[in-house]
Amino acid sequence: MTIGLSLSYSASCVRQAERVPGPREATEEAAIAASVQTFYTSHNWQLFFLQGTKTLGYELWEDFGFKVPDNIIVLTGTGLKTTSFYAARQNKN
Repeated sequence: MTIGLSLSYSASCVRQAERVPGPREATEEAAIAASVQTFYTSHNWQLFFLQGTKTLGYELWEDFGFKVPDNIIVLTGTGLKTTSFYAARQNKN
């Protein structure tokens, strides 16, 4: 998804979209600051979201014959996938 399309989609989902100049971290800081006055709905902050994403780890475990692979290479931005794989592995002990 291109940035322009992503911004258009985001704007269509909310009453008001606001661009924050700077890197991604600046956007995160602005969202946290705004959460004092409004509810912040990032899926990464929802209590059960991590529990749901653990299924990524379970599916890999099953695909590898119920053995944990030696290495998993995953692209990550917020660390969610890494945390999900780790949490799934912890549940298998």
